[in-house]
Amino acid sequence: MGQSRTRARRGLPWKYIALGLLAVAVIAVSSVAMFMRPDPPASAVSYTPPPPAPELPIVAVIGDSYTAGNSYGGMNAKNWTKVARADLYAGGQSMNLVVRGLGAAGYATPGTAKLKFSQVVESIMGPKTDVVVMVGSRNDMNAKPEAVRQASAETYALVKKTSPNAKLLIVGPMWVNENVPDSIKSLRDAVRASALEVGATFVDPIDEGWFFGENATLIGSDRVHPTDAGHAYLAKLIGPHIKVALS
Repeated sequence: MGQSRTRARRGLPWKYIALGLLAVAVIAVSSVAMFMRPDPPASAVSYTPPPPAPELPIVAVIGDSYTAGNSYGGMNAKNWTKVARADLYAGGQSMNLVVRGLGAAGYATPGTAKLKFSQVVESIMGPKTDVVVMVGSRNDMNAKPEAVRQASAETYALVKKTSPNAKLLIVGPMWVNENVPDSIKSLRDAVRASALEVGATFVDPIDEGWFFGENATLIGSDRVHPTDAGHAYLAKLIGPHIKVALS
């Protein structure tokens, strides 16, 4: 009997130890489970990306030395194309401007770079061009009107092929005073006929007398090319037509 009581008394602590270890294990497992439990899903956040910035319209200009500028006027920021762009920007109209001025050139006459207007069309225009402006040219005054008529028609056809969605604005040849030679008038008539045939807008500096009267003072001492003031004047005359074409 004594030995049984002794074993019983000695066996009691192990039961408590086992129960204690079991309790510790349960607590440990519960703690790990709580630690590994995923966070509740965050509420969805609505995000709308900003719309892409609109592409600026593209305006391409081809002309003679009146567009290129020279030592008499129209260099860099003083050029009528740059002044017109600045004026339109101030009025809320932005654009990408691509300009090619060819000294001594025209539709039928190669200039100092041995290029005619048609030969630079594809280098500055493309399918995304919105407005094409062609200015001139008095340099064709020695060509036959029929040759100018054909050359201008071919040039406009190439423009339509290269930039099919572009609006075409044609500014005819200019003269420095009201004493306009017949050859310039014949040239003007040939260019106007080709322009109207393709549905272009034609602007007639001779009919409107751009450099007649007191405005003849806007021509430089060579009696051919506009001064800086003359270029600013041209910007005021041609810029509004570009704005209408962009609208």
